[in-house]
Amino acid sequence: MTVIENTLGNIRSRKTHGALVGVPFEWFECSRGRIKKTADDGRELGIAIPGGVNEGDILMEDESVYVVRVLPTELTEIRFHSAEEAARIGFELGNRHLPLKIEHERILTAHDEPTMRHMLHLGFEARAFTGCFSGFTVCRAHCHSHD
Repeated sequence: MTVIENTLGNIRSRKTHGALVGVPFEWFECSRGRIKKTADDGRELGIAIPGGVNEGDILMEDESVYVVRVLPTELTEIRFHSAEEAARIGFELGNRHLPLKIEHERILTAHDEPTMRHMLHLGFEARAFTGCFSGFTVCRAHCHSHD
């Protein structure tokens, strides 16, 4: 097994030579610092990268270029039209400790039906769809008590 300890850049910003070989990741595996993966060509890789990986990260380059490929998953898209709406959505998702990705006029999170129903109940435009969930933010701190 080949062990990889850092990335060689990202396919979007670096020229590469050789055939591209995907290394499939579920979205929730991307933040793991240590994980064993099997590339699309069957090669076993041990990945030990502090901070994890992102879509398109180059893991290894020899005659082939091994690239992180985040698998599609079900997501919830919540649209906003003002800073106040964005803050409220962020508060609601953060209170549930959900990972999120903020984009222009929308926030994405991993889909779960109760959260989507709650967002709709609050009056937000929310819909489920299948897509790539990469580059998200996760709140790892927990600063209050439930006592």
